[in-house]
Amino acid sequence: FFENAGFEIIYSSDNSERENISIIGKKTKLNPSRPVSDLTNNKRLVSKYEKTMHLNKTKVIELGNYLNKLASTNKLVIWGAGRIFDNIVKIGGLDTSKVYGLIDKYLPEFISETNGLTIHKPIDLSALNPDFIFICSREYYSEIKKEILKVNKKVKLIGFSQKFNEA
Repeated sequence: FFENAGFEIIYSSDNSERENISIIGKKTKLNPSRPVSDLTNNKRLVSKYEKTMHLNKTKVIELGNYLNKLASTNKLVIWGAGRIFDNIVKIGGLDTSKVYGLIDKYLPEFISETNGLTIHKPIDLSALNPDFIFICSREYYSEIKKEILKVNKKVKLIGFSQKFNEA
């Protein structure tokens, strides 16, 4: 790194017993074949990241609005009480008082509620008997769908990725 920045290392401390590293360098000719930083590319990447974050936030808000509308006229259960759900509540503005139920396969072992909703185990699905289930999972959507349809073949399923990509 130092050589690429145009320095020759003259001394480097043995920091095995210390918290600080000491390096003494002598300025040499900058090695143009390996620039220290590609400022233009870094700015482009940061700008792209900012745009993606803004777009994702907008999509989560649209998703929150969609779920609020759906929950106001239907029994909506959310499956998945983790990060996706938390973001839909906190960023998307999902009104959890309208949500009929919240199910998660693993979290009830650790916490009993989140965002004002009791977290039910999958075994409670038949008692909840929802009209719609919104699945807050990308990776396990197919597995969750199979588990739900074993209990309730008539419920309408909506996946996070499906709605997020539509927004």
